[in-house]
Amino acid sequence: MRAVTWIEKYSIFILIIFLSFRQSLNLEPIVYADSWGYLKCDGSRPWFIQFLFNIILQNNLKAIVIFQKIVFVFSAIFLIQALNQLFQNKKTKLIIQVVIGIYFLWWNIFGWTNVVLSESLTFSVTFFSIGLISSYFNSNNPIWLIFLAISIIIGSGIRDNLSLCFAAISILLIVLSILKKKHLLISIPLFGLSLFILIQNNLSIEKHKRHTTVLINSFQKRILPNNEFKNYFIKRGMPFNENYSVMYGLDSWDKDGYIYKNSNFKPFIEWVKKNGMGEYTQFLITHPIYTLTSPLTDRIIFQAIYGPTAYPGIPKSKFNMLPFLIYPFFNFKIVIALLAFIIYKSKTLNSISYLILLILSFTLAYFYTSYHGDAAEIPRHLIMYSPLIQLSGIIAICYLLDTFFFSKRVVEK
Repeated sequence: MRAVTWIEKYSIFILIIFLSFRQSLNLEPIVYADSWGYLKCDGSRPWFIQFLFNIILQNNLKAIVIFQKIVFVFSAIFLIQALNQLFQNKKTKLIIQVVIGIYFLWWNIFGWTNVVLSESLTFSVTFFSIGLISSYFNSNNPIWLIFLAISIIIGSGIRDNLSLCFAAISILLIVLSILKKKHLLISIPLFGLSLFILIQNNLSIEKHKRHTTVLINSFQKRILPNNEFKNYFIKRGMPFNENYSVMYGLDSWDKDGYIYKNSNFKPFIEWVKKNGMGEYTQFLITHPIYTLTSPLTDRIIFQAIYGPTAYPGIPKSKFNMLPFLIYPFFNFKIVIALLAFIIYKSKTLNSISYLILLILSFTLAYFYTSYHGDAAEIPRHLIMYSPLIQLSGIIAICYLLDTFFFSKRVVEK
């Protein structure tokens, strides 16, 4: 009898994993120019991913792909099980397993497991962190916040902007702890850890000059072509001459790396290395309207958010096209409307609404840091935005079904 119950409970979930396994057999690495920077231990990329690829996996490209697939499947299973615990109705649990199972097969997510870059592990650590937060909301056991601290340390060592994203959600966790009058002794140190990692990460970026290329991209594409912005930086010591105009709107590596070969650009490059990061950060802070609204009017954003995929080619299979029939379904406005409706009907910020808020805060931090961090390759850098919006929408819809249609409320502890 137990075996039948177990099979009934996980049959759809097992089917989806089995179907995904046929694509998991594809272990062919996809390598790009940026990939080689991850295969060194020179500080040109965040510490953990270079340590993992170079020292642990010995720069074995196939081993990296296998590792990324294993970690991805583990994070997917963990997140599905964690979200399942937030709901009581069997129908809701079944919907979560099917819909999110298909969601994880979406090529915008699963396709990155074959790419030797940081995207796949960024997805995995993000999903795992959301699962940890869900587990915390379900059990109120602070041990999950301790695991989250470990996830923050690892995640910040995989992608530079994740340190700011984790700082954003740690602030909201402090607010939740204050509202519930629980676990402040853990949530406050968690924020302290996030802040410490954020500061250390910025120091590492400056020390190893990881900001140089990405800032040159942003200056050439957004700052120098705008006379107001250009004059702002000139007044703050940025070297400039009219020869720079030949690179307006181009990436730093365009024209066979012309900017690095032409001596006219040397003072500008040295200024970017020494002062660029601090000055650009101050610019974004003192120009909030530009910082907040410029991504919303950039056409490439719509390609990044609604485009079918970024780098990984989609295998020619009807099975692989299935998730594209569903996603992307939600957008930011729809999710905000669903969240507002949940709060209105619940008369309070319950665990589900707070979980959605945490995911959205993480998503917005990721969105703005990715957009302003590098003006090049926006579709790839923003690849995680739409999947996180979809996940928020799925959770919101499942809550509404569980509460108002299936007559079973979310467990509140």
